[in-house]
Amino acid sequence: MTRFSRVAIAIVVFIGTVSLAAAADRPSNVFHKLAVQKLVAADTPVSDLALAAHFRAVADQYLEDAARHRATAAAYTVHPYRAVETSAATHCDREAARAAGWASEARELAAYHVDHAAGRPAVLPMGATELWAGRGAPEPTADQLHQLALLARTRSDHLVLAEHYTTVAKEKAAAADARLRMATAYRTGIRGLLDVAFTWDRLARLANREARKAEEAANRHTQLAAIG
Repeated sequence: MTRFSRVAIAIVVFIGTVSLAAAADRPSNVFHKLAVQKLVAADTPVSDLALAAHFRAVADQYLEDAARHRATAAAYTVHPYRAVETSAATHCDREAARAAGWASEARELAAYHVDHAAGRPAVLPMGATELWAGRGAPEPTADQLHQLALLARTRSDHLVLAEHYTTVAKEKAAAADARLRMATAYRTGIRGLLDVAFTWDRLARLANREARKAEEAANRHTQLAAIG
């Protein structure tokens, strides 16, 4: 068996354990954020080739975004109101340029990982840190997080999960604060909107509950990382 064949077989096995089956509504080569971080941490020829495939797929997604933004900008050029046409088209052109730039960075990082896998000298391109952190990758689903927790064996596995849940806890706590401010605004503002205020209160409680659950999960994985 050739070296290439062995690596190809290893990629299939490695991707199966790391990605935990990519979601059906996205290209199969695009992994969720935590899978990307695990592949980066692995730092092997197998993980390099898997990352190369991922970043090529991410680049293709960004190119599709750029094309869509350019098409939207072109549509605004026929708008009868000049002010709307100029501002909206400019915004879409700006979004298209940004997506095209991100596509270029993802392509360059894919090429870097191919060279790195082959042991060739390679210069780390711009944007690598953000892409390694998961830019362009979807969040893991609840099922994927559950499977990752079940399969976590190493200190690195638990630290990745702890960092994820810490971020989620902060986001949920911020959402709860924003919802409480909305509740207060409706309660102290216009009369007759107490029902709306109660709704925002309920949404804030839900967000706080989710924040507490995420914080508990983060603490649990931090403790497991210390043991492992």
